[in-house]
Amino acid sequence: MSCHRSDIKRNDLLKEKLQSTAFARFISERAVTMAPQVSDVLEKKAVVLHVGVRVPKEVPSASKNVPTFLCPANMVLVKGHKYLLEAALLLKQQEQPFRLLLAGDGPLKTQLKAEASAAGLLNDVHFLGALPHREIVRMYTQNRIFAAVLPSLNLGRGEHEGIPVALMEAMSFGIPVISTRTGSIPELIAPGCGIMVPPGDFRILAREMQRLIDDPELCRRLCENGRRRISEHFNVKTISTQLEHLFNGQSPAVMKSHLQTSDIASAVGDFAAHEEFRSSIYVHSSSV
Repeated sequence: MSCHRSDIKRNDLLKEKLQSTAFARFISERAVTMAPQVSDVLEKKAVVLHVGVRVPKEVPSASKNVPTFLCPANMVLVKGHKYLLEAALLLKQQEQPFRLLLAGDGPLKTQLKAEASAAGLLNDVHFLGALPHREIVRMYTQNRIFAAVLPSLNLGRGEHEGIPVALMEAMSFGIPVISTRTGSIPELIAPGCGIMVPPGDFRILAREMQRLIDDPELCRRLCENGRRRISEHFNVKTISTQLEHLFNGQSPAVMKSHLQTSDIASAVGDFAAHEEFRSSIYVHSSSV
């Protein structure tokens, strides 16, 4: 069986289902920790296999146009658009040229557009509405996006992000991402593979957006490390094969052993990426 956050929150006969199934696939480590009431069963049957995306064979070269940030998210409170608009206003006040594309629809759209208008941002911030998936992909392949931003919030009562597929896709195309330390996002953005900021802190968000603009070498490293992260841990082809093995009778214990071996090997690369990333922070800080 496959367990998602909604299954765990409802606790819809979860223990009974787990006892009668061969394995339980969870899509994040955090999801496993949300089900302590069945911890005795989880130890034997739970396997964490993330949701995956296709990893393109080729990625666009770095854009030399005005830096264009994309926020691909429904306009609901948990996505944190309000703080992205406030960060955009800081960039504008610093006379930094940029574009911000908001791809999504939702109940907060009218309010957010009014806030952008009142702040004088409508020449810089563009509300695209809900776009077909192919249009988002086309923006990536046509080298129109400098970075993807998702300033998500933790609203409490289990209302937070899982592992956003929108960020996975951007990273798979070698596009740097900025997000927040909420929900399961840290499982995706390993050290050196993207930038995470505190939720609701628009000043730090603006600072990191500016740092990406100012530091092409940092951008390059984040692009490479983020793409590698997706290829190794969130590749739909690999995950489909792993699921197939489980359906064909491989025990959860054997699968977890294989995954742990893979994680150890990958962690060496992630550590090197993190050290390189830390060095870039030191150099940047020293030059301020």
